[in-house]
Amino acid sequence: EMIVLDEPTSALDPQSEALIQDSLRALRHELTLFIIAHRMSTLDVCDRVMVITDGQLSAFEKVEVLQRENLYYRMATSMGTGAGAVLAPPAPATEAIERNGNGELAPAPAARVPDFFIAGHPKSGTTALYEMLKVHPQIFMCEEKEPWFFSDELRYRTPPRKPFGIPETLEDYLALFSAARPDQRVGEASTTYLWSHSAARAIAAVAPQARIIAILREPASFLRSLHLQFVEAHIETEPDFRRALSLEGARREGREISRHSYWPQMLAYSDHVAYVEQLRRYHAVFPPEQVLVLIYDDFRNDNEATVRRVLRFLDVEDAA
Repeated sequence: EMIVLDEPTSALDPQSEALIQDSLRALRHELTLFIIAHRMSTLDVCDRVMVITDGQLSAFEKVEVLQRENLYYRMATSMGTGAGAVLAPPAPATEAIERNGNGELAPAPAARVPDFFIAGHPKSGTTALYEMLKVHPQIFMCEEKEPWFFSDELRYRTPPRKPFGIPETLEDYLALFSAARPDQRVGEASTTYLWSHSAARAIAAVAPQARIIAILREPASFLRSLHLQFVEAHIETEPDFRRALSLEGARREGREISRHSYWPQMLAYSDHVAYVEQLRRYHAVFPPEQVLVLIYDDFRNDNEATVRRVLRFLDVEDAA
């Protein structure tokens, strides 16, 4: 007997995806399963995996062989085992063609990988830092703050205030930096990257040379401000801060969550202030000299000194 499944976990929340995975594991020894999927986690039940790039079969091996020998598979896996990003290898620069100032066809510049990331936290001065760096002539910040590309956990539902969604492919993501000059440092700011369990590893796989900037805020004031933002953004439906905190245990079990909450996994408030664990994820994949940790109160009390420190960290001119 044989079953063919086309994207069986598409658009599912993590809890529903886990149930589907359990069912597939139970079936794998009783019949033959063919699974078509973009999500890497969907393939965990497979004995062998076909990798198709540009419409061609490029590999058909056991997972451990692909992980060792297939670059595309390693990159896709590094994006995390949750909702899974769809990775399309960026086209070589020699294949990208555009018109120059004279209207003639000429090779387009190679895709730029970010040199640095403002990884979080929200409500901790990241927007102010993003805006200050954006006006520096030696820095290019992508126009859209919060691309969220490496926050694999957020892909199963698009928030209402982000109508164009999260970039689906690596090629789409790198296109955000196509306007950067060769002499500029390229960066982006996504405040979910510290909270995310998959972002550090995924960033390191694509940009191992990148520098990481984290801003930490005193936990009590941070959570109060974060709760208010979540209420305004329709992530949180409980307006009382104390009660919202008290619901964390039930919500981890899938209870007391409104169906209108499009990112219920973010309602585990203690995860947002697990600063030691968050930084460990980055120190595990980046050397210490590539990670800069700032304190929100220091930034608020002396913007100029903090920004100068960031500019020196990025190896650009720190003149006012």
